[in-house]
Amino acid sequence: MSTTTSNVSAARASGQRVPTLSALADLAFQHPRRMALLALLTFLLAGALGGPAAGLFKAQDAFQDPHSDSARAEKLLKRVTGREASAGVLVLVAARPGSAAVSSAASAISRAPDVATVSAPLPGQASPFVSAASQRSCRWRPAG
Repeated sequence: MSTTTSNVSAARASGQRVPTLSALADLAFQHPRRMALLALLTFLLAGALGGPAAGLFKAQDAFQDPHSDSARAEKLLKRVTGREASAGVLVLVAARPGSAAVSSAASAISRAPDVATVSAPLPGQASPFVSAASQRSCRWRPAG
């Protein structure tokens, strides 16, 4: 018998209060097969009762409440402009704003059928898309 088990048994014998986890560990040590069977039954019961719960959720977009002010504003912007309210994808181009590499990337992206708009910095202008790490980017929005 281990020291912990003897300590728990001694504490019980003297009438002292035994911490719950110590008592559970003592029980698991004394009856390992029973505890493994109990754990398996608990797991199966939780799966049987909780498994169907995922199918009961009816949220179309689990990340945004469709009745919130921001969701309504986003729907209004999309309806009025015909475009998404936020950028779909940011493309990072490791080149100076307005360079041939940026223009080439913007041109290639704008030819894609699902792209509504592409925004790239013009030569000689500060880019609104320059990150803090000085990486350059151009932005495009999917059509629709």
